[in-house]
Amino acid sequence: MLDLSPEKLFVLGMVALVVLGPNRLPEVARMLGHWLSKLRAMSSSFQEEMRGALDEPRKAIDSALGEWKVPPSPRAAVRGAVASMLTGPPARPTPTRPTASSVGGGGVASSPDVAAPPPARPSASGMPVPDDPSLN
Repeated sequence: MLDLSPEKLFVLGMVALVVLGPNRLPEVARMLGHWLSKLRAMSSSFQEEMRGALDEPRKAIDSALGEWKVPPSPRAAVRGAVASMLTGPPARPTPTRPTASSVGGGGVASSPDVAAPPPARPSASGMPVPDDPSLN
């Protein structure tokens, strides 16, 4: 802000000593310290009020964005996305529903219209390759 080096402070002190004299210099320094203390307190109070006033909208924006936030490590996020593409979706249990023949018997049969996902093809390195040719 002011960028006062020790040499500049020394020159400023000598000028103040010559202008104010040795009798008034301590009184002026005390008054200047008092005003600087008040200024810092007012600045701190203002900063706290501004943080408090902006805290609620910031929390609302953060909660609205939720999952749209940038991941802490983009490299890890990309690595995870590629790994999940290569391994495929996690295995889900096939949904079951009672058939007309098993309604009275209490048994549950698997649904014939739900097909299992095709198995991933292994690559030359042994890792599964996605079925989409544009990704190979």
